[in-house]
Amino acid sequence: MPLRRGQIVDPPGRRYWPFYKGRDPNRGPMPWNAERNAGFTNGTPWLPLRSDYPDLNVEAQMRDQRSVWSFYRDLLRLRRESPALRRGRFQRLSLPSHRGLAYLRATGEQQAIVALNFVNAPLRLAIASARPPLEWPLALAAHPDRPARFLRQAIELGPYQAAIFIHSP
Repeated sequence: MPLRRGQIVDPPGRRYWPFYKGRDPNRGPMPWNAERNAGFTNGTPWLPLRSDYPDLNVEAQMRDQRSVWSFYRDLLRLRRESPALRRGRFQRLSLPSHRGLAYLRATGEQQAIVALNFVNAPLRLAIASARPPLEWPLALAAHPDRPARFLRQAIELGPYQAAIFIHSP
């Protein structure tokens, strides 16, 4: 968020203005709800609040099943419930790329494939695997309204999508 010089409180930002504005543009108060001062304080916050805090706040994220907060809640739950994600051995499945990554986490009781798309475009990740199981159900995906499919030798992801497929023999 752009700040005026008088709003900067970070010492390096104050000292080196205008060449370096410090950390303040990226560390405003946490917007907890849509109330006055975003539920952060009854006083005056040390930095200004973002103007969109009535819509983008923790309380609103908790109500939205498609929010980042909800995705992380579901991801943590899946990790707790999955032996492969908690303690499985790691095997990279995709070639090194700045566009995406796929890897396998496996135990004797379960296998999980994690696929990540780092770009703002659909991605088809080719995966190297010796005879993967035919059934890889989708356990969780960021942006569930976008496609995330496991094919025999590739994974298709939507823009900036993460997906986890789990197979239990």
